[in-house]
Amino acid sequence: MGGRGGEVWPGYWGSFLGEGRHRLWCAKGYMEKTDAWEKLYLQLAESTANGLAIEVLTDVADEERIHAGECLRLLKELAPDEERLYTEGEKEVEEEIAKKTSKT
Repeated sequence: MGGRGGEVWPGYWGSFLGEGRHRLWCAKGYMEKTDAWEKLYLQLAESTANGLAIEVLTDVADEERIHAGECLRLLKELAPDEERLYTEGEKEVEEEIAKKTSKT
């Protein structure tokens, strides 16, 4: 597949043509790339005093987080066991939060 994505990440978009778990790993890879771009935009925003640049770069970083949420939802659809594991992880964190809250 050509186009902008193929030029930036050669062969990346073509990997979506596979079936099953392969698509799942591609969705996870896209989420990792989204996270890296978000961090870059936030670092750029923090490195300038230009108000317009800060506003635009922060907005773009927010859009990347929206994209990550979209991919997470898709990931849950493609692999329902992923949602169960994420829920299990969330419960473990909730237990730790409850422990800390009860100590204070």
